[in-house]
Amino acid sequence: MTTSTTNLHLNNERFVVIGINHKTAPIDVREKFTLSESESEILFNDISTSFAIPEAFSLSTCNRTEVYVMTNQSQDIAELKRLIVNVILHIKKIDLDSISTSQFFSFENEDAFLHLFQVATGIDSMFLGESEIMSQFKQAYRFAQEKKFTGKKLNRLADAVITAAKRVRSETKFHKGAISVAFAAVDLAKKIFSDFSTKNILLIGAGETAELTAKYFLERNAKQIFISNRTLAHAEHLSNKIGATGIIPFDSFLTKLSYFDIVISAVSNIGTFVKTEHVLEGMKRRNFQRTLILDLGIPRNVDPFAKNICGIFLKSVDDLQGIIEKNIYERQMEIPVVNQILKQEIKHYQHWLAHLNIVPSIQALNKKFDQIKHEELERLKSSVDEENFKKMTELANRLTNKFLHFPIRSMKQHGSGFTSISDIYDLNLTNNSN
Repeated sequence: MTTSTTNLHLNNERFVVIGINHKTAPIDVREKFTLSESESEILFNDISTSFAIPEAFSLSTCNRTEVYVMTNQSQDIAELKRLIVNVILHIKKIDLDSISTSQFFSFENEDAFLHLFQVATGIDSMFLGESEIMSQFKQAYRFAQEKKFTGKKLNRLADAVITAAKRVRSETKFHKGAISVAFAAVDLAKKIFSDFSTKNILLIGAGETAELTAKYFLERNAKQIFISNRTLAHAEHLSNKIGATGIIPFDSFLTKLSYFDIVISAVSNIGTFVKTEHVLEGMKRRNFQRTLILDLGIPRNVDPFAKNICGIFLKSVDDLQGIIEKNIYERQMEIPVVNQILKQEIKHYQHWLAHLNIVPSIQALNKKFDQIKHEELERLKSSVDEENFKKMTELANRLTNKFLHFPIRSMKQHGSGFTSISDIYDLNLTNNSN
């Protein structure tokens, strides 16, 4: 009787990340490598067919372009990095001589797992703990999943990442408090007005800070947002983008300050254009009802002496910066707890992966023992009666199950293999001398 050996070496996969981010390259370099979904699809098709990569997805934002792949242990990581970088250069039509490939990094296995989890939860973000990265991760993963570039292993890994992110948000204070000027402004406004839905809000400016601030107000149930900007076309563009209530001409908004409970000014390079007398006149018309003015302009847009008017809460970028610095410090204090959660979820995933890897070996072992059992029973079948053969079959089944119990249990516990027969059968051997 011939037999074939069963390979019990497990964990043949290698998880690898290759990329460029805000820690390794400036924005003028990073932006050259930003991948659209169609470009990501080209990348996936190329590396899956040319380099036999079974599963992959990419994450491309303003701060990073990273490619995550599940490959085999025999794959040379330096060579894989070179190949993937060259594919991206080809897709983006970038000359190799025009960039430094040293700005691309690579991690594998434990380091790669931790990097991915830290990216998705915001530890590795330019702005510590930013919440947008999780939605970007989900979108990138789901695109790859829809295109069938991920499989059982990366799908389960994505689930583990999402579980870890939920735990971080519910079990720590890592995402508490604002760390951007726009978010801090809205956070502060929430402390003064608990309900934005009944408040009239004026947004002066139509740049990035103004847009972000409007977005955060809308997310917190603001209903009435008006926009005023020096360039009417820009005001109209932002109004259409966010669904603003209306537009107020820049040359007339000062006469309408009395209508607004919250005024946000985010105009750069213009200096002070809202004088104390403008604010005072508006407050008289609204009978000095509580009013919040958030001056996000640099230089300041609002005369700082306006804060002395009854009913006025005037806050500048400097006031918000103090809040931001405090929140960043508190987030930094939470990092050890966050990392502990991430490592727990990584361990759970690795346990699942190890179990998944041994399933074929367990099946092969069961099949081999069943084959041996069947052959031996068939050899004896003609020499015994039916009743005794039935008893022999039952005995053979029990013995086979008992023989397989220890090795299968050991395979599940030691996914990387065994060092000795005593490990497999839990013999607890000791050295005895006569």
